[in-house]
Amino acid sequence: MKRRSDTSSSRPEPTFFVDRNLGRHIFPGRLREAGVQLEIHDDHFPPDEQDPVWIADAGKREWIILTADLRIRRVSLETEAIMSAGVQAFIFVGKTDVRRFAGAFLKARRRVDRLLARDTEPFIAKIYRDGRVVVSLRHAEWEAQRKKR
Repeated sequence: MKRRSDTSSSRPEPTFFVDRNLGRHIFPGRLREAGVQLEIHDDHFPPDEQDPVWIADAGKREWIILTADLRIRRVSLETEAIMSAGVQAFIFVGKTDVRRFAGAFLKARRRVDRLLARDTEPFIAKIYRDGRVVVSLRHAEWEAQRKKR
């Protein structure tokens, strides 16, 4: 499993990968206006690319995933891909539109940055509309669950 640099002072600005379900224009545009460095799913993959494929590529490129797809946390194939690829992923929680998800991310940005600075292991975290960030699965927990199976 790949680890990101342990020295937060030398860590480059993170690049976030915007999953297809967050769109190509409104969500990424709001984040770019705020200075967030990001890549968009459809700029790199076909629209119907399987989740494990783009997740593995995001891991190789050390991109941090942003998605509104709660299935990624629940479907073991996607969770396996995230953990195996060494990815850190943030999932937006709640039924709303991409404008509100963008606002939630911007509210949560300092919390996201602090989490990324202190956590080098893969994880899945949820971002709520009010800007809360809650880690829902860490690599060590995932490994323990796998060993029980």
